[in-house]
Amino acid sequence: MFKGTRVLVSDVVELLGAGVSIEEIVRDYYPSLNEEMIREALRYFASC
Repeated sequence: MFKGTRVLVSDVVELLGAGVSIEEIVRDYYPSLNEEMIREALRYFASC
């Protein structure tokens, strides 16, 4: 889950897997996030 939100990292990963860009995720799905939050979460997610 992204800190300070109720957005699950896995939900964002699923959208990315479906071809949605980070910019679209922030603009259209989760405006409470920003691009850096998503990139940081992806780095962490990839290291697990």
